[in-house]
Amino acid sequence: MEMTWQLFTVVYVMLSVLLAFPPPELWSIGLTVEGIIGGVLGWLGDEHEQFVSFHMRRIAATILCHSALPLGYVACVQWLYPEVLMSGSLVWTLYIIFCVTWLSLTALVVLHWRNGFLRRLTAADAGGRDPPWAWHPLARILQTYAGVLGLPSWTDLAERIDEEYREMDKFYSLLTSWNARTVVTRSFIIRISPYRVDVALQEPWAGGEPAADDVETDGYCRLEVSGTDEHISHTSEMTTAQYLNIQVHNLVPHVDSFKLRINSRELDNFRRFIRVPLHIPAGVIIHRTLAERFSVEFAEQVARNQPVPRSAIRGEMENCIGCYVLPAQVKLTKRCDAAECQNCGCRPLWCVGCMGLWFAHQQDQQHPEGWMAARAPCPSCRSPFCVLDVCAITDN
Repeated sequence: MEMTWQLFTVVYVMLSVLLAFPPPELWSIGLTVEGIIGGVLGWLGDEHEQFVSFHMRRIAATILCHSALPLGYVACVQWLYPEVLMSGSLVWTLYIIFCVTWLSLTALVVLHWRNGFLRRLTAADAGGRDPPWAWHPLARILQTYAGVLGLPSWTDLAERIDEEYREMDKFYSLLTSWNARTVVTRSFIIRISPYRVDVALQEPWAGGEPAADDVETDGYCRLEVSGTDEHISHTSEMTTAQYLNIQVHNLVPHVDSFKLRINSRELDNFRRFIRVPLHIPAGVIIHRTLAERFSVEFAEQVARNQPVPRSAIRGEMENCIGCYVLPAQVKLTKRCDAAECQNCGCRPLWCVGCMGLWFAHQQDQQHPEGWMAARAPCPSCRSPFCVLDVCAITDN
């Protein structure tokens, strides 16, 4: 059965959408514009060595490839179904004119990014020759920052970004469903998307006054959690993934603000790299990790178990060997009827929170719905116990 041109149109549109917004499966095998042009043709260069130049080329290639998709459809129809275009329909004629015009305009924009093509046409005196990609949107952002920092050119700042990106110690987060990456280095907060790279400088002011007098800050940007949203990643609600939308407010004139999106489980690591305060409004609730959420329910169950009096424990009570802050709070004593559990003769060495985290980390991480009914070995003697065997130590 031959495919009609109408069915081919549907298939082509679906493939175009997959190429423009590749799912995680295509990302994993490199079937993207970045993977094809960079990996196969090698035109993009090495992101690790020349981060700024790589993404300038990548954005240009992405825009050109996506803009060529409508004209590519015309070429495919001409090849597979020539009688369709030969019909001389006005709709097809207008569509072809649109495709050629759109691709031509896109090519002119990319050419202008590369060598200032449009500036040469409009400027009477172009002056000295600009470095390649000097009119790329990313270069214009870096040029603005270079002016604030007193640097001669945006290329000086680009070299600094390249150097910091090569360092191993940086924050890196990838959201394949959004085709967006977040990178935080010593001096920069960077958001990478298919058509754009946004940059914020996270350093103290080099001089002058902040751009926004009504904002309490001593840097070039400020961060604020603007909201959260959740997505069910498992049948159990304990594995709900929470994502934070972080607004990066650029305080330098003519530099756009932008939004980051990270998993709430990455927040602690993200905070380790940022050098500006992160404001979290009172109404925004950030969930804890899966193990921490289980630890709360673990502590609630321990509070319902039959306690062990302090007088039944010999010697002085020591601090928890997990956190070294709280005193030991629980004693493992067999209370359940299960034959698999054993009595533990170890001294109390853990607070209830650390014991809950230990218990959680011994379980099957893919099936948290069964953790409360599961067992774990004693951290010291390896005797198996369940949640019912964890007893709080009381004074009476």
